[in-house]
Amino acid sequence: MGLERMANQAIKEETGGTPPQNQVLDFLTKYIPGEVIALYIPVVAVLPAIKKLEDTFDPDVAGKWVYWMFVIASPFLFLFIYAIKAERDELLRLRNPLNWPRFRMAATFIAFAVWALAVPENPILKPNALAALIAGILAPIVSFFLSGVELIVNKLRTVPPDVA
Repeated sequence: MGLERMANQAIKEETGGTPPQNQVLDFLTKYIPGEVIALYIPVVAVLPAIKKLEDTFDPDVAGKWVYWMFVIASPFLFLFIYAIKAERDELLRLRNPLNWPRFRMAATFIAFAVWALAVPENPILKPNALAALIAGILAPIVSFFLSGVELIVNKLRTVPPDVA
């Protein structure tokens, strides 16, 4: 599920709409950060070409910086997409950082960090093929567990009237 689809669902939940049924495929794909990965892959792919133009350029060091910049930026990209999709009242609530969709921002951070490691020739695990293989196996597993944790968090967030 990309960030845009996740933002649409978050808006529906925040405004009282009904989220779609949790189908197995949605559960597995919900936290695949497609938009961020789509931006990340071309940037990583161009780094070796820059080395051919500039001898002093180190694509491994630059790749690590790019990876961490994208990891840090991914929750804010989600927040940006969320804000674009939000109605005016929800947008006004976002002025206070306590009203930001913090769980989904954290989940986006984790999901991108893992999925970016699963990209072939990623700059972090490049010399370690076994670690890259493990990251490729862990990526959908992490997405699955993030979807499950989100269900738990949402259930705990809405307290029934008789409990409060």
